[in-house]
Amino acid sequence: MRIGIIVGFICAASMATPRLAAAADRVAVVDVKKAMQATDHWKEVIKKLEKQKGDLEKVLEADRQALKKKVDELQAQKDLITKDNFEEKMRALAKDKTVLAQKLYASQQQLSVLEQGYTGQMLKRIEAIVRALAQRGEYLMVVENGNPAQPNVLYAKKGSDITTDVIKAYSENFAKQPLEEPKMPGPAKPPGAR
Repeated sequence: MRIGIIVGFICAASMATPRLAAAADRVAVVDVKKAMQATDHWKEVIKKLEKQKGDLEKVLEADRQALKKKVDELQAQKDLITKDNFEEKMRALAKDKTVLAQKLYASQQQLSVLEQGYTGQMLKRIEAIVRALAQRGEYLMVVENGNPAQPNVLYAKKGSDITTDVIKAYSENFAKQPLEEPKMPGPAKPPGAR
């Protein structure tokens, strides 16, 4: 009985081979990250984010240095002022340090929101391009290659990668449509507020 099942499976597989071969020719792969990085829009986004990050880091570093200077000056006065006065001033500086840490966190969140907003726009555009190319090329499926360290595709037949076509089509369809500046979320409303 087992041999009959195995023989039946082998026969079914051999009859399906031409179909599988035809279907394999209708599968394509795309490197979405490479396609994004090849666009002028994404290059502009990276420059903008790096500039904002650099500007924020300069401001925060200046604030950090100013706070450090205040702490050093207070430490130098430690023997000249009362213990209570020293501790009160140190608590005030600790509050300033907390405010600085909150500014750092908020700036990192802001950059993250901007990057996610731009990435979402790019992915929607690339998805639209891939869909159009898939329909034109009559592909059954288009699969993302994925990260080289953890690829989604272990093997792809030469010529099945449509990344260059995606990059070209993106340029043709979206080059004159800049990405929109992502909207920053407003401050959270307290519970019970309208």
